[in-house]
Amino acid sequence: MYSVRVLSFLLCLTLAMTAVGCTQGETGSLSSLAVSSVSSGSSSEAEEISSGPALGPYDHRVLRVLGSEAYWRLTGRSMTVVDDFGQNAVGYDHAAQGFFFNADCEGAVTLHLSLNADMHFLVRVDGESRDVRVNRLVQDPVIRLAEDLPRGRHSFELYRCNELQTSVASLDAIELDGTLLPYEAPDRDLKMIFLGDSITAGEGITSVKGEKRTFMHSDATKTYAFLTGEALNADFYLLAQSGMTTTSCYNYYDKISWKRSTQATFDNAGEEVDVFVISLGTNRGKLTDEELAAQIKALIARVRGDHPSAKIVWCYGQLVNGSGGVIRAAVEELAVTDANLYYYQFKVPNNASGNSHPTAEANARDAQELTDFLRGTVLK
Repeated sequence: MYSVRVLSFLLCLTLAMTAVGCTQGETGSLSSLAVSSVSSGSSSEAEEISSGPALGPYDHRVLRVLGSEAYWRLTGRSMTVVDDFGQNAVGYDHAAQGFFFNADCEGAVTLHLSLNADMHFLVRVDGESRDVRVNRLVQDPVIRLAEDLPRGRHSFELYRCNELQTSVASLDAIELDGTLLPYEAPDRDLKMIFLGDSITAGEGITSVKGEKRTFMHSDATKTYAFLTGEALNADFYLLAQSGMTTTSCYNYYDKISWKRSTQATFDNAGEEVDVFVISLGTNRGKLTDEELAAQIKALIARVRGDHPSAKIVWCYGQLVNGSGGVIRAAVEELAVTDANLYYYQFKVPNNASGNSHPTAEANARDAQELTDFLRGTVLK
């Protein structure tokens, strides 16, 4: 059936390389990539790839993701990209980035992707979770989201486990026996962003200490950040990369997807945020205490300028405690004149998973700690 998709792509007119529901400034195109941000909700009906006579409600369909924006939601930052078939698609690049849609369907539901590396995903269908791994060497990379579904309404959630540093991907098409339903986002209690390093990205979280490092052992959906966001019923996303520092963090904070484009900037000031969590300082390199403190203050000032009413929480101590005193002092100095700025120190460092990072169990404990702190101190 995927061959039908390819044939139909070739028969379709080439789409213009433009933003869909663009909310950020368009910066033109770089190499083969369109660098416009993508937002959902602009299309009134799904764009069908499959050809032939008019289809019934449970007939087989292949629907482009780009062109069907009223039928899905993607958390966080994205841009229009060109997939492996030369068609416009939706970039899907960030750790723990969520993709959601609902359908009235039966049988199997498949998501077609383009990707440049082996990747793994957390899939939820009607609330039931499972892990899926996709081999990039397979000619037609797909995720079989479900099999043998009974006829009726079903919900689908997809989260990528890999961080942006290791791979980029695009969401190309949804294949199903049925129809997509207009997507209505569930009610959320608040909007959150997590900015962090390898701890937030889930480095080594599915392996054991001493095991050979591979990026397939990282899983951002098992981190304190993902678990905290879900526990607080938040609309949230992660900006996380292994090795991130108080200097390099701006690659993530300022860009839509820096690995694709260093010119495609994100309008931070145009995004409303209730809680902005920062977990940086572990990768301090050769910075002196004074230099680290200055960079911490500069980042907080930048985030505060973009989000005047947000609660900003700087947390530290999941892996090591060495810089805790410097970070706490810098944050608390600013907190004297900023009542919505907080510091949180995790109680017990842990480095027992792969690449000497916190385990899944430690992340679950830290998520409970942070959730309790946010509920009891920040959000009270």
